[in-house]
Amino acid sequence: MRRRRRIVGLDAGQQRLADLDAELDRRRPVLLLDEPTAHLDDHHAREVVRRLREAAADGRTVLATSHDDRLLAAASDVIEVPYEHR
Repeated sequence: MRRRRRIVGLDAGQQRLADLDAELDRRRPVLLLDEPTAHLDDHHAREVVRRLREAAADGRTVLATSHDDRLLAAASDVIEVPYEHR
């Protein structure tokens, strides 16, 4: 089992970028992400989108769930799943 260690002194956005960079360094052909920009400020969210676009441009498949219009606008394909609250 892989142990995850947190880097002390980074804010939440910096930590998320560090985690994303570590995952991108693994060079997996498919990235699965659940709300990768959730709870990030605008600067960090845009940086996540930029790095995911670079990964896609490098030939990787990026699949993500998101409510973030910035991420949706960057996507080449969007599948909308309707939701009914009952």
